[in-house]
Amino acid sequence: THPVLGPLTGVRSGAFTIPRTGHPEHSVFYRIYLSVRDSSGLQTQITRDVVPRKSNVTLAANVTGAQILLDGQPQAAPHTFTSVVGIQRTIEVPTPQTIGGRVYVFSGWSDGGARSHVITAPAANQTYTATLTEAPISGNPQALTGVVARTAVTLTWAPPATQPQLVTG
Repeated sequence: THPVLGPLTGVRSGAFTIPRTGHPEHSVFYRIYLSVRDSSGLQTQITRDVVPRKSNVTLAANVTGAQILLDGQPQAAPHTFTSVVGIQRTIEVPTPQTIGGRVYVFSGWSDGGARSHVITAPAANQTYTATLTEAPISGNPQALTGVVARTAVTLTWAPPATQPQLVTG
């Protein structure tokens, strides 16, 4: 338990604001204790649980299996989680990342946010989609050889800092 407010004395009514950070788990709730003592000294105590509204948030990518970070923790896209409405969460896409032997770089989020940005869990289910684009092979070939055998030509090409790749055509 983490006290949010109080104890207060002499108060007949009130309100409090639920924090937007700190407890992202969807099982969170608030328990309010109300204790009243009348002028003759009789006391009554009641409790009320306030259960927050929740929504499902999906983190997707245009490349299945892309890694997305939710509050710094890696998740494979698509990843759906339940969140308390109004809670702030950080979503991020590591870049570059290799998926299926291909290198991809971050291009954008469907909500227009930066590669790493804070979202506020919406009142209705929502999907945030990361767009990744395949990275072009850059640099100059380190080695280029050609072998002609009948009608086929075989070229061996290696971009910097990677293993040589066999290109046939």
